[in-house]
Amino acid sequence: MVTGKDLEIIKPSKAEQLLIETIRQEVEQGKLVTYWKVGKHIKKHLLKNKDRANYGATLFPLLSENLKIDVTTLHRSVTFFEEYPKIVATWQQLTWSHVKVLLAIHDKTERQILENKVIEKHLKINELNELIHYPKTKQTSATKPILEVTRTAPYVYQTKQIQGKDMVDLGFNVFLDGTTLAEKGSERLHLNSIPHYTYKAFVLEVLDGDTIWADIDLGLNAWTTQKLRFRGINSEGIETKEGRTAKDYVLNALKDCEFIAIKTSWRDKYTRYLVDIFYDKDEQDLLKLINNGKFLNQELLDVGLVLEYL
Repeated sequence: MVTGKDLEIIKPSKAEQLLIETIRQEVEQGKLVTYWKVGKHIKKHLLKNKDRANYGATLFPLLSENLKIDVTTLHRSVTFFEEYPKIVATWQQLTWSHVKVLLAIHDKTERQILENKVIEKHLKINELNELIHYPKTKQTSATKPILEVTRTAPYVYQTKQIQGKDMVDLGFNVFLDGTTLAEKGSERLHLNSIPHYTYKAFVLEVLDGDTIWADIDLGLNAWTTQKLRFRGINSEGIETKEGRTAKDYVLNALKDCEFIAIKTSWRDKYTRYLVDIFYDKDEQDLLKLINNGKFLNQELLDVGLVLEYL
């Protein structure tokens, strides 16, 4: 009689290992088709109910609770169907684990290149992750990059002519009537030929190791809510252990901060604004925080949780 203890020490033969890998592949490919169909059904249902405001916000938690499938997987299934409305023959050579990683690649050309490499070279999921996240020349402690950073005064704007009117450019595509502000004698109307775009911000959500949502006080009684990407760095995908570790670091760094300071320049190709983040949970003075606060972008580089991104 073979006991549980005996089974623990039995190692599969080469033929049995091949069988195990074949079955594992079949299971993963089954997930691929299943989640594609899940995404198809949800997408069609959402289209039928497109006039119901914020319906998706209630639908996904409801489906998750009743189907016992996490919300992230349901969202990912819809994205899968949207990006690949037809499952072509080549997808039979991929697995759901591959798809989860590939869907995080927003650039379709880059994603297609990676798909082809996976198919041509029969890359396993760990090999795909390494191909995406690790350059050929890895950074060592001796070659960790230093980000150039300037700590500028907050609430310094410039004017811009729009339809013949002098408008104050607050950044983030927010403009206010400069003439009206001048007439009101606004105390925070500081103009310069080079705007600083440095503001007080309140963290709403940490998405991953290099991206957050935040409410931003633009001054002059103006606010905006934005998705912000940390300038100069790149975190691994949240589906990886390294990516989750980087996110946890950012969460722990910012969780006790009443507010942070941000300095932004422009947007990346995914329309996220690139920012420098300054923080200190014990500092309540914005100017002191900007001048002396910890520079989170560099800190993440220094501890080795992200790579430099130019």
